[in-house]
Amino acid sequence: MSPPLPHDVRPLPPAARRPRRRRARLAAGTQPVPLIDADRVDGEWTPPDLRLASALQRQLLPPVPADLAGVPIATAYRPAHHIGGDFYDLVATGDGRVMAVMADVSGKGMAAALVMARVAMDVRRALVGSASPSDALAYVNRTLAARVPDDMFITAICLEVDLRRRRARAANAGHVPLFVRSADGTARTVAAASGAPLGVLRDETYAVESVDLRARDILVLMTDGVTDALDPSGDPAAGATATVVSRAAPDVHAVVAALVAAVDRRTAGGRPDDVAVLALEIP
Repeated sequence: MSPPLPHDVRPLPPAARRPRRRRARLAAGTQPVPLIDADRVDGEWTPPDLRLASALQRQLLPPVPADLAGVPIATAYRPAHHIGGDFYDLVATGDGRVMAVMADVSGKGMAAALVMARVAMDVRRALVGSASPSDALAYVNRTLAARVPDDMFITAICLEVDLRRRRARAANAGHVPLFVRSADGTARTVAAASGAPLGVLRDETYAVESVDLRARDILVLMTDGVTDALDPSGDPAAGATATVVSRAAPDVHAVVAALVAAVDRRTAGGRPDDVAVLALEIP
């Protein structure tokens, strides 16, 4: 059962709502072009302002221990500008499960960062109080639907790892699927089927896909800053992204480092999009 919505969540009055045409196009499968020019927005800030904003934004990302509930973890976060719209979070629920989310706000720069700050609070509440990945995404979606500007949306994937059963479940809201790297080096994707991005359709539901795991399997969440750089016109599940995941050394830090290095090589160090990666190893 999803956690209750906070009391301060109220739909905007009709006069305050913008036309919904952009969201309707997105729901129909047409990708909208964000109206925010991140270069222009960032350019209105002085270097000290940007350094402070960058430091404050990084504080929204959870401190990642070497392991969480016995699960080795590694992360990387590289905004395209001083600040960005990618976000991740993970929690140990206390009942043998680890819940994680990777999210990506449309656009870049200050506008995406401000929406990301809102998403961060809602995601943490959902991870702590939800019984499943689909419940978590549905809760965040309902919360954001009345708040996100019509020209913005959030893609996300929610992962639940049951350590006792060595089983993972994932639900997808328009995001890059989960990659699973087996101990033998093979890589496959989970939760490629997707519901609408968060903040688009208030009553959207999200299907859950399950996968059995083995010791030393590595689960990898990432944003499209990785897959768009490595597989700009192909399927990441069968392209360079999967190859990098499978050929990396069998260690969470090595997998994350290999993906970031591959993006840097493809983009000559000048990332056109934010990049975030989170990897967990099954003990």
